[in-house]
Amino acid sequence: MGSQARQDQVRAEYFRYVMNDIPLRMIHIGTMKLVDRQFVASYFRQTVENLSSQELINIRVLEAVSSKSYGHRLFVREKVKYAVLSHRWRDKETSYEEMQANGIRDDDKLSQLCRIAKLHGIEFVWADTCCIDKSSSAELDESIRSMFRWYRNSEICVVYLAQSGSAKELVADEWWMRGWTLQEFLAPGKMKFYDKGWKPLTEVPNDKEKNAPLWKSIEEASGIAYEQVRTFQPDPTNVGVRMSWAAKRKTTRDEDVAYSLMGIFNVSLQIAYGEGKERAFIRLIEAIMQSGDPSVLHWAGLTAAHHSSQAIPSGPNCYVGHSQDNLGSSTVLMQQLDIAITSQGLRVPMVVLPLVKAHPDSQKSLRFTCPLIPGATVNAAITGWSGGNHESSTSEYALGIFTYTRLVRTINPGLFGTSLTYLLMREKSKGRAQAPETFEEFKPTNLGLSSAEESNMFYQREWRRIMEDQFITLDIPNAQRFGAVAGQLFFVERKYLEIVYL
Repeated sequence: MGSQARQDQVRAEYFRYVMNDIPLRMIHIGTMKLVDRQFVASYFRQTVENLSSQELINIRVLEAVSSKSYGHRLFVREKVKYAVLSHRWRDKETSYEEMQANGIRDDDKLSQLCRIAKLHGIEFVWADTCCIDKSSSAELDESIRSMFRWYRNSEICVVYLAQSGSAKELVADEWWMRGWTLQEFLAPGKMKFYDKGWKPLTEVPNDKEKNAPLWKSIEEASGIAYEQVRTFQPDPTNVGVRMSWAAKRKTTRDEDVAYSLMGIFNVSLQIAYGEGKERAFIRLIEAIMQSGDPSVLHWAGLTAAHHSSQAIPSGPNCYVGHSQDNLGSSTVLMQQLDIAITSQGLRVPMVVLPLVKAHPDSQKSLRFTCPLIPGATVNAAITGWSGGNHESSTSEYALGIFTYTRLVRTINPGLFGTSLTYLLMREKSKGRAQAPETFEEFKPTNLGLSSAEESNMFYQREWRRIMEDQFITLDIPNAQRFGAVAGQLFFVERKYLEIVYL
């Protein structure tokens, strides 16, 4: 590629980046006024108009170590720098309207942000208090959906800890308990923490660096290990782990419990304040489910009120205590599932294994054996529940396993040595037909089913999840090693794979 062609591509990427991937408005430190993206585009334009020979060489190096388009983006991002503020809102903050009319004036928080940015050679800053026109629902919607990306693309995130007078007090600061600050912590590559007097808590340039002095305190305060922060990528996976990070955090608006997690899971929701906490969270879960990652199903606790399903979690706290970490390398081969919330309930392809109810130790205990897997252990504290009004002499029980794999050389599903599962119950029907009258249209993309197999996939409306307040795992002692990557697997017949509606 010639120099002119490369320069044209960089210029095109520059305008795409500025008009899409930075905040809608920022404070220009030189004028202390709010400016839009057009102003920013004009301000930095000369930096990409006539590239030097050395800059063209640098771009070629970036292209070599990454993709061509990403190399251009890295170069542009080095040119377009801005700082962002992460903080706990106080009772009185400078609003967008006040900023438009009077500028920063006596706002110490914004003044300090500008001062720190200037020390880093940065001319633009963004703060959520005054850079969003909240009277415009369209702008508010776009800003909330884009906020993770704005923090991600910043040159530095300035964190103001209003309750901390020293590094020792960092752990107890309320900043760690707010919902929005989770993405503000995970997204930026570079962060600096400042105490309530605007003194830096360390002398290092980046408090997110591996050996930065604050990391032990940060891990304690956030509940997130350094390695998880270092390798974090926004995507709808490891749902239990990520929801646990958010479980104890609070938001002023109920709906923000869900909205503040959009960027972390890389999903998009329409902003609809007034819909309520549960409805917003249900929409978040539904968006995450589109990825097919089975970790979204591994929860226990209070179910959300939904018109068609009683198998949807009510909030992030439902994922606290998950046992996903025990699966180890099994998650690499875990089958992506065609999960969806339908009018019939939550549709999940599961390996359904019948259970036999054993004689209970007492009237308030429930014990099972799984005839298909001798010696298997159902890990659940299944005491204190006798079925209540839901159980009868005709009740059937099963394990609904949603973590399994299907390898190329076998059509049978393989269960891992430790599998995540639901405890299911239904009522027997006299003369139960082999094939229900209604068939579910099923696309076999994820499960890889043949046309002949599709005909065996029936509605299974009867099953419902019980003991949803507990995480349940199945340990299989006689799982066989199936290659270095696959690990230990126990294969069951294809007929036990069903579409279940919960």
